[in-house]
Amino acid sequence: MRPGSSPEIAAWHKRNIWFGVDYDMTQAALQYHDNILNSFLIGLNDESPEYLEMIDAYMKGVFLFFYQRICILD
Repeated sequence: MRPGSSPEIAAWHKRNIWFGVDYDMTQAALQYHDNILNSFLIGLNDESPEYLEMIDAYMKGVFLFFYQRICILD
């Protein structure tokens, strides 16, 4: 989840403005990142659309209130 390392990651960072700003959300994403890459999904490309979808789904499940507020503001 390195900003600017690929167009996919850059787009993900643009959609997820909380990354690197909100400590709790950033730490949760990084922890889940480690869990994904060190678990049954060893070898999964951390720039693939599937990986980014997994991170998004996890974050929306854990931080539902945040995402609900964002939808209301849009």
